[in-house]
Amino acid sequence: MRFLVAAAVLAGVLLPGYANAVQVTAYGSDTPMNVMKGDNLIDGPHTINCKSPSGCLLTVSLYAVNATDPSPKSCIFVDGQDVTPKCGYDDIVAPSKQGFRQVSQGTHTVEMHELCDQPGQVLAWETEYALYRKP
Repeated sequence: MRFLVAAAVLAGVLLPGYANAVQVTAYGSDTPMNVMKGDNLIDGPHTINCKSPSGCLLTVSLYAVNATDPSPKSCIFVDGQDVTPKCGYDDIVAPSKQGFRQVSQGTHTVEMHELCDQPGQVLAWETEYALYRKP
């Protein structure tokens, strides 16, 4: 029930001018993944399709547990561009982040990356993408 109320508030109050989500996708894993120092692709690439001639709003949420790096940067890229707010140091071992990007009509690519200061392991991760059409 709490999720439904939150979704209604999000769609009606925080996203004025956008209709209900037309596509919601979630991915994740609890299988440990080795990461190197630098840029690591954690999830994707995935393709989303905005069918509205007026464009769409893509909202994203991510969570990643890095076992070794005390301050990894968790990032979502849409068509190679960072979402708002931009990728930055999360300063916690289990970073969680939300963001958004307005996209035009057509096909777009979404990826989750983790930028690490040292090699190590991501123990678990999750991403959620919701696409809202603009009427």
